[in-house]
Amino acid sequence: MHPSIFRLLDQPSLWIMSFRVVDRAMGFLTYQRKRTMRRGIETRLREQGLYGDEVIRGSFKGLKFPVGKYASARFEKIIGANEHELYPLIERLVATKNYDEIINVGAAEGFYAVGLARVFPKARVICYEALADEREQCRVMLETNGVADRVEIRGFCTS
Repeated sequence: MHPSIFRLLDQPSLWIMSFRVVDRAMGFLTYQRKRTMRRGIETRLREQGLYGDEVIRGSFKGLKFPVGKYASARFEKIIGANEHELYPLIERLVATKNYDEIINVGAAEGFYAVGLARVFPKARVICYEALADEREQCRVMLETNGVADRVEIRGFCTS
């Protein structure tokens, strides 16, 4: 677009974006656009044999996702980018600590419950997840990774 068109549209668009509902709608559309782009990348990588259902990098490398099942931020988790800033801490804990029990509050589909059960093979993991659908996904993830015998799934966490 020509710079004069940008100047012409600048103030009205800023005014429109000042409305919370418009801002939220734009945020949602931006999120959907990113999801669409990510799915396209995933499809191309799968076609090339470069993207599967197993984490390829990070502390939880080797963790397997159930084939065809939904997982939040799956792409980021598979490539080892999801919450990557925690990986040095996890690696340090694995190298220096032994835990008998690990508690995971807000387990969702079980990424951390499974990942921590795998990197701490002697620990019992108790994970809490309030949503029944997420608990079921977590159960499948535990079975897929062979750690179901050491992980207990509970519902809503209270004091």
